[in-house]
This record gives sequence, C-alpha cells and structure tokens, in this order.
Amino acid sequence: MQNNFKDAKMQTSQAPHVDGTFELTFGIMFLLAATCFWGSFKLGSTHSFLGTNVLPFVTIAVFLSGGLGIDQLVKWFKKRFTLPRIDNLTIGNAGSFNRAAQIAIWIGIPVLTLVLMAVLYINKALIQNPTHDATSLLMPAFWGLLFSGLWFLVGRKIGLNRFNLMAVVSLAIGGALFFNGADGTLAMMILFGALGTALCISGGITMWQYLRNSGLRSEVIPEE
Repeated sequence: MQNNFKDAKMQTSQAPHVDGTFELTFGIMFLLAATCFWGSFKLGSTHSFLGTNVLPFVTIAVFLSGGLGIDQLVKWFKKRFTLPRIDNLTIGNAGSFNRAAQIAIWIGIPVLTLVLMAVLYINKALIQNPTHDATSLLMPAFWGLLFSGLWFLVGRKIGLNRFNLMAVVSLAIGGALFFNGADGTLAMMILFGALGTALCISGGITMWQYLRNSGLRSEVIPEE
C-alpha cells in the first residue's frame, strides 16, 4: 500500500515534465541568453558609448521580454497540443522512450559535451583573456555548479534521470571553461549556449516521444 502511494505521488510529480516542455522552455531561454551574451561580446568590445552604457540594459530587456514570450508560447502549445493527449495514455507510458530516443539522449548529449570540451581545450589560447580577474574567471564555473545543483535537485524530486544528466553536463562545461581559462561574456555565451542546446535536445526528444506515444501504441522502454 505504501509503495503504491509513493508511486502515485511520483507520477503526480512527473506529470508536468513528461512532455518535454519544461526542458524546452529553459533550453530556449538559455539560447536566448547566449545570444544576448554574444551581442554583448561583439558590441562591448568596441568600448563605444552604445556598447558600454546602453547595451547592458538592452540585453536585460531582450532577455526578460523574450523569456516572457517564450513562456507564453510554450504554455499555449502545451494547452493546445500536449494536455489534451494526457487522457489517451498513462503517465508511465507518456514518459517512456524507445531505444533510439534513449541512445540520442544518453549517448548523444554526453558525446556532444565531450566534443565541446575537446574544442575548448584545443582553442584555449584563443578564448583565454590575459587581463582577466579572479571574479570573471570563476563566474562560468560558479554558474555551471549552480545549474548542476539545481538540475540534480529537480531530478531527485521528480525521479527522472535525464535531469541528472543535465546536472553532469552543467558541471562538466563549467569546469572545462574554468580550467581552460575562459572568462567574461565569451565564457557565459558558451556555457548558456551549450546548456541550452543540451536542454533543447532532451526536451525535443521527450516531446517527440510524448506525441508519438499518445498517438500510437508501440513497444517502448521505460526511462531509467
């Protein structure tokens, strides 16, 4: 009886996350943040009045307004396309992945992360800033560690291991940026861009599986 109650409670916690919209929301917002950091990096290096005094406020405005827009768009999509399908299947089936999806997430994302770490190491002379200070050098490592802890807590709370994978990716990329001497807006652009890409891959595959499972009855493999 107690095990049935725990299973029911866990399924209730997993319900908002079985369609991938949670990861897609954060993934797109992270990519938007990476774009803002790229703009700051390109224009801020000119040391003009625009880059120094105006651009930071423009970046904040774009990120906040874009984040609200993305949130509303995802909510609209969720309400129109994913929530109506929840009656067609159980939560357990909704969160199930076939073999190709399992491989794409659990092999594809780690491989892409390793490739990025190798690229950072090979090009560390190009991304290092000889005038960096301790604060700017520690910033990407701090955010990588922070995101790692947050994703680990989410994964532990709702019992979906793909969030633990995001925690490992966050920690690995933040550490790679630190040990290769990347700092400032360039490092933050790489961090948010990489995390946003990983989240979009995970969320996109999860969304595809959710729509597939709610439309077709086929053999699936529960997510480990």
